[in-house]
Amino acid sequence: MRTLLALALCATAAHAENPVELGAVEWTTDLSAAQEVSAETGRPVFVLFQEVPGCQGCQEFGSGPLEHPLLVEAIETLFVPVSVNNRGNTAKDKELLARFEEPYLNYPVVRFLDADAIDVIERKDRVYSNGALSARMIEALEQRDAEVPEYLRLFALEHSDRAHAQATFQMHCYWEGEAALGAIRGVVTTRSGWANGAEVVSVTYNPTVIDEKALYTVADRSECSVVTVPTENVRDAKASDQTFALRRTEYRYVPMTLAQRTKVNSAIRLRVDPDVYLSPRQLELLEHVRTARTNNPRSLESLDGVPEPEAWTAHLERLEKLLAG
Repeated sequence: MRTLLALALCATAAHAENPVELGAVEWTTDLSAAQEVSAETGRPVFVLFQEVPGCQGCQEFGSGPLEHPLLVEAIETLFVPVSVNNRGNTAKDKELLARFEEPYLNYPVVRFLDADAIDVIERKDRVYSNGALSARMIEALEQRDAEVPEYLRLFALEHSDRAHAQATFQMHCYWEGEAALGAIRGVVTTRSGWANGAEVVSVTYNPTVIDEKALYTVADRSECSVVTVPTENVRDAKASDQTFALRRTEYRYVPMTLAQRTKVNSAIRLRVDPDVYLSPRQLELLEHVRTARTNNPRSLESLDGVPEPEAWTAHLERLEKLLAG
């Protein structure tokens, strides 16, 4: 199994082997072999019908959802990934396009099949975003009564195509506010700040999971009070005061999405297990970090702050050098 570290470091090589339309996923083109693996493991087959070389939309799908480390991990470990070129360049491609009645030169289509190559969930067009694809992956797993890891559910919540909402709460300590509010189901991210001279925490939440009234009720139980100033007028606290609990642990070295960062920070502060929100590859990387710091507590001191999602690859490249040293 590739760690996030290995996944990032092999990105250049993966791109050399994979056309951009196929992202960073390790694909097979042998559907029959994939069906055998599916029968042995119970994992659904993830079939990508993709135009290679393809249009801009095809390339954006490959360089977007099919390159995100968490989606790549989920595709490779929870499914059996198969790619079919809908240009019909080979006899095998032509046979599969005809068999599944997929049009030539079409935009990307992902279908989820069982070991008998029967659709697990109904075929759907225009599934192009991180949120839409992860939601479909969860639906397919649930249809098969397979376990859906929390990191994938959280990813789908964070990247949902449905609009998120925001609210701002006042608390005597925004570090405690981060923990209390970040733990609420449906809260996606938290942000510490100041409003009217008071410490506040702004939250982004998914109203399809928790509505405004329920959010305020739960917040009130945590001794948070609603601030009436618009969230956009809140002044952010300094970077070192954001996700404060996480920044004081070894978890800070592991790249996370913003939602993962929120949940892990809350769990650390509340003294519950934060690992449930991380993927197996993230946890494997965390073990490498712990081993390095056990051998030399100062080995990673030059890695400042918490890596932003857009800086994962650069962070991991630096981390790899430090771990190797």
